[in-house]
Amino acid sequence: MYFNFACTNCGKTLKVREELAGRRAKCPYCRSAVTVPASNPAEDSPTIETESVGDPAMAVAPAAARDAGDGASARTALQSPPLPQIAVGSRATPPTPPSRPRTASRGDRGRKQIADDSDDGTNVNNLLTAGIGAVATVLFYLLLLPQPPNYFRDLFYERGWVTVAEAFLMFWSVAILYYKFIKLRRQREAMLFDLLPESVGHEITVYNVERFLALIRDLPVNPASRYLVQRVIRGLEHFTVRRSASEVSTVLSSQSELDNQAAAASYSILNVFIWAIPILGFIGTVIGLGTAVGSLGGGDTSDIEGIKESLGAITGGLSTAFDTTLVALMMSLMLKFPASALQKAEEDLLNWVDEYCNENLLKRLKDASGDLQIEPDQISQTIKRAIDQNLAEVVQHAHDSVRLLTEQSEAAQRQLVQMARESATTATSAAISLAEHLKLLRQAVSNMNDVLGALDGKQVMIQTVPRPRRRWFSFGSRGDDSP
Repeated sequence: MYFNFACTNCGKTLKVREELAGRRAKCPYCRSAVTVPASNPAEDSPTIETESVGDPAMAVAPAAARDAGDGASARTALQSPPLPQIAVGSRATPPTPPSRPRTASRGDRGRKQIADDSDDGTNVNNLLTAGIGAVATVLFYLLLLPQPPNYFRDLFYERGWVTVAEAFLMFWSVAILYYKFIKLRRQREAMLFDLLPESVGHEITVYNVERFLALIRDLPVNPASRYLVQRVIRGLEHFTVRRSASEVSTVLSSQSELDNQAAAASYSILNVFIWAIPILGFIGTVIGLGTAVGSLGGGDTSDIEGIKESLGAITGGLSTAFDTTLVALMMSLMLKFPASALQKAEEDLLNWVDEYCNENLLKRLKDASGDLQIEPDQISQTIKRAIDQNLAEVVQHAHDSVRLLTEQSEAAQRQLVQMARESATTATSAAISLAEHLKLLRQAVSNMNDVLGALDGKQVMIQTVPRPRRRWFSFGSRGDDSP
């Protein structure tokens, strides 16, 4: 089981398992050490807090009904709660958190996430750890150089290149273990996040799942580098598409197997080093034994000094053989215990992630096919969010419409002015043309009056002259035939 508590430094809400009560942990928000309380203070009045978060009027109505002492008025108060308002501003003010230093800004968090995009939460950079191992090996030999000759110094300076290779692999493995430990500690810190706060909703539905995703994506961590955050995001994103709790369970199971395989694979190179160091020791043993055997016939055995030199070469080869194996076995043993403990801790962490998803995610998923119980405060928040999202678009659309109407009215006014000017020009031209025609008509009438006056009492005779016929066989001039 899990319970919530507030960080004493930054006031953020954290969620922990009951088994961790009384232990110390590091807050993932402000990175300060906090002590997990032994009990959850919110358990004393869960109903009052839940109702006050949903709608303050619902919590005040029973108290007013009890004070009145009238059953009818109590039923009226309970059955007629005030309608939820769009501008939700009458909620109870949360307690002011203690003073704390300013946390990282959103831009700083974004830069941190961008810089940490290559972190997958379990694998380490082999080139970086190899460089650290090489530097540590050089420093180790430099520290042994000024030491007086002794057995420990001779193990690394008098036993050839094998011990140098063993020291390099050991320090490389130590660097891997250190970075794995850092990653595991960050994974444990992420387990304190309250990823699915009940203040958003007791049940995770298709209506509020986007709000949960927005809260998770606003966390000051890279989701890809935290097992728990990535697992919950995968489940919620799949729920937004499929809207089925059973399919989300299947996806989470698949993701759990992938995380376990990735965690086991991250220890592969470390296991290779733990296996390779004793192999190097056996190689040193073979080299030492070969040196010892080769020195048996290399000296003169006719005198005592030759025998002593042969025995010295044999013992030197045997010391190389046994010392390199001793150093390799000690190094392998020193690495095996912390590696196994670290791998076991990471497996336990993955089990905790599975338990968290089962207890806090799968149990609260509400399929879209089921009966949805929508609370009044959720309706008001949904309407307010929809208005906030669409208000700017509506205002912009209205502004564009007014601007378009203004442009159309100005264009129509310009067209009317142009038409009026053209009509006036046409009317003026028609008037001038009509005046000229009238003048010509007046002159024609005057001429006609003059002609009629001149013809007063006279007769006008119109004589028709016949046209001569053309002959077929005519000779002579045509002028004779003309009238």
